[in-house]
Amino acid sequence: MTTYSAFFYGTLMHPKVLRRVIGVEGKHLQIAPAVLLDYTRHKVKFAEYPGIIPYPTAREKLLKQDINQDDRCVRGSLVVGLTERDILFLDVFEGSEYQRQKVKAYPLEPLEDMEKYSTKGDGSLVPVHPPPIPEHLPLAVDAETYLYLAPDDLEAELWSFAEFVSQNAYKWYSPDSRAREDIVEVDKLRQELIALQGTRAVVIPCPFNLDVPKGARNESIPSVMLTIRSVASYTVLTIFLFFFLISGLRHSVSEVVTFTSNREGFPDFSKYVELETLSEEQFPIEDEQRRVILVGDVHGMDTRLQALLRRLSYDPSTDVLVNVGDIIAKGSHAGSMAVLDFMASNNITAVRGNHDQKVIEWRVWLNWVHSISGGTRWLGSLREKWIAAQKEGEDDVDEWVAKEMKKDRTNKKWWKRIPHGWKLFSDHYEIAAAMTDAQFQYLVSRPLRLHVPSAHTFIVHAGLLASDPERDPWDKRQPLATVPKIPRQPSSRNPILRRLQELAILSKVPQNLDPWVTLNMRSVTKQHKVIRKKGGTPWAKLYNEDMSLCTGFDNELHADGKSRKVELPCRPATVIYGHAAARGLDVKRWTIGLDTGCVYKRRLTALVLGGKYASTYTDTNTYYISEDGLEEDGQEDEVFDIDGKRVRSIVRFGEHGKGKLYSVSCS
Repeated sequence: MTTYSAFFYGTLMHPKVLRRVIGVEGKHLQIAPAVLLDYTRHKVKFAEYPGIIPYPTAREKLLKQDINQDDRCVRGSLVVGLTERDILFLDVFEGSEYQRQKVKAYPLEPLEDMEKYSTKGDGSLVPVHPPPIPEHLPLAVDAETYLYLAPDDLEAELWSFAEFVSQNAYKWYSPDSRAREDIVEVDKLRQELIALQGTRAVVIPCPFNLDVPKGARNESIPSVMLTIRSVASYTVLTIFLFFFLISGLRHSVSEVVTFTSNREGFPDFSKYVELETLSEEQFPIEDEQRRVILVGDVHGMDTRLQALLRRLSYDPSTDVLVNVGDIIAKGSHAGSMAVLDFMASNNITAVRGNHDQKVIEWRVWLNWVHSISGGTRWLGSLREKWIAAQKEGEDDVDEWVAKEMKKDRTNKKWWKRIPHGWKLFSDHYEIAAAMTDAQFQYLVSRPLRLHVPSAHTFIVHAGLLASDPERDPWDKRQPLATVPKIPRQPSSRNPILRRLQELAILSKVPQNLDPWVTLNMRSVTKQHKVIRKKGGTPWAKLYNEDMSLCTGFDNELHADGKSRKVELPCRPATVIYGHAAARGLDVKRWTIGLDTGCVYKRRLTALVLGGKYASTYTDTNTYYISEDGLEEDGQEDEVFDIDGKRVRSIVRFGEHGKGKLYSVSCS
């Protein structure tokens, strides 16, 4: 799991305030006093919190005269171990006034556990006589911090943490916080969401049962505080929290043969991991020294996967390899085990495919049966019987299992433990039985969806819908029809706004909450039903139609009922997927399908982002994919996909980017 370090210099320096904002005790965090050089910290006009800006900017815009060296740095707190969830909460809390950036923070003391640090009294948080900054500082730590974006809104006066602790900090955690409508609403909202399906985090009891600092004033926080550190900011978190906390929600889809059994006494075989978020470092498409290589469905075709990686001169030290699911099954058993070993040994980033899911569920089932007294003996006996039957010429495992189930009355209780529709000794079963514990842990940790906020991209196996097909595109309940309401400043200045709308796609479109849809969807019928068979409208066509309506957050939703002309207040996002081998390479403006049927002896395809393709997309040259994918830009070697289409190797990616397609034959 990716963790972050952050430098806090304002209200969040107080551990009790930080714990309240991120909504957990912070046992996973460590904290130490630290300093940031060549910045100054100023009061925000009409507010109780500060903003920092580079010292040269402060000298130019705010300070009438030079200041001493000690004031040209900012003392704060270095917090280590923040999760992606913590960072999102902090991003929303800080809002559009700030921009998160990487800085070099210098710790002034050793790190200690947040739990221990939080027990300190308010007085000990602010030394009466802070020690001078050492002449020789320790090694710097790369950390995130929040820079203030509008220097004109800052006062020349420097902000004092000591003053905040003595006069205002208690308002965040004292019993009097019950009188603060924004804090009460934040706590109420968090508790209601957690109650939906049970918490996945330790919730801090609110309000805190802590004493008010002696001599602290007993007035409410000025109303200006409600504009940024307010319930409005936390309300948009409902999109994010709802998605993570309502894991049990499932929508019925016809023609489903589910591998997950809800029978009483059966464990949860599915073991779904709903979502993983990749950071910019984990998906470095803007780095000319690194590449992101996204590969289509492999299905155990190990030799072709390795051939593709050799063609690409894959370097695991700089390249990030990503797979769109179905790494195993359908190909040879040996090939599947080799691919799984390569992926698990190198911890390759991937989403879960529908065939991967079947293997996971068989392995969970096997572990369950082995844990029951007599289970291992029954499975071993059954295996021996099947081997003997094969020697006698039996080659239809399904037929043999059906006959064995009818005549084996002695083990009736064991046969009843096999969920309906499951195929004993199938390809998926054999892989599940053969893989190591480490390989299973790798596979079961694969998420259904990957979200890359920095690239405005989703990676899924089968597909994703941008809207609920049962409603009109302009319906206010659609995620693209509503701008998340967080900033008090123009939305174009708020980098988190787009991220929140992307999370709304995941949480507000009911079909996207169904794992079966994510793993199996191919089309949508006229009756708005998601199907995996042929027929209906390909989901990618619907997705691109929705994204083509996005005109930016600054535009109001416009829908002309007569002409059906719609403009939506949204920004587009790209989906990269696999699963649809019958369609072959399927490149559209906002969707890229990479399953080119390698297991059917066609081709294995990869999309390469970053590296020399990190520059802005231009449409001035024509490029084509070659047989080995290694032609120089501008050459016109061409290859024909299964449907006879001539495919460009350079494709548009996102709003201004580009990538390149590479392909190897699997015949």
